[in-house]
Amino acid sequence: MAILPFPGVSRAGSAVPGAAPGHDFDAFLHRLTVDPAYRGQIRHVERIPAREARYRDPDPALSPGLAAALGELGVGRLWSHQAETLDHARADGNVVVVTGTASGKTLSFLLPILERLERDPGATQLLLYPTKALAQDQLQAVRRIVERHPELRDRVKAGVYDGDTSQSGRRRVRDEANLILSNPDMLHRGILPYHGAWHRVFSRLSHV
Repeated sequence: MAILPFPGVSRAGSAVPGAAPGHDFDAFLHRLTVDPAYRGQIRHVERIPAREARYRDPDPALSPGLAAALGELGVGRLWSHQAETLDHARADGNVVVVTGTASGKTLSFLLPILERLERDPGATQLLLYPTKALAQDQLQAVRRIVERHPELRDRVKAGVYDGDTSQSGRRRVRDEANLILSNPDMLHRGILPYHGAWHRVFSRLSHV
């Protein structure tokens, strides 16, 4: 079975990460400086020069299926912080990733999760995001990888559990999903008070 199309979850959005067009930030800054509503509010503009990317291969290497799926998305090698995150997660360490915008943080924490599901599809994963929109966006990131990985395509059952999820969809996520995307408010209001019904998820939880 492919990723579960839980009710209320869109399957739209299959673009490769980083494919969005660029922006003219000089023009944007100029508009802010001449806009009466913003005039005088910009105190400092600093330009940070580009840096050479630093790559590192994980040890052991990614599985052939996962490496091939990433290759189809244009990811030939991992950045050093992605490989380092994977190393810590493989050692069951707690990891905090603090890097710049569009620096691959999503892939950093998805790799150990997907590796675990390659080995053990019975394991469960709980991903928490501050907003419902971000959870939906991250679900698409999961799908972009999984749909290119024949083995994971049959193993990963992912779904969003939030205030927009229908009652039938919530039951399916709770009872069937092994990768659950939610938010802190829903965790405290809709999941933890009913922890008995979530025994399957919590008893097999490998990553948060």
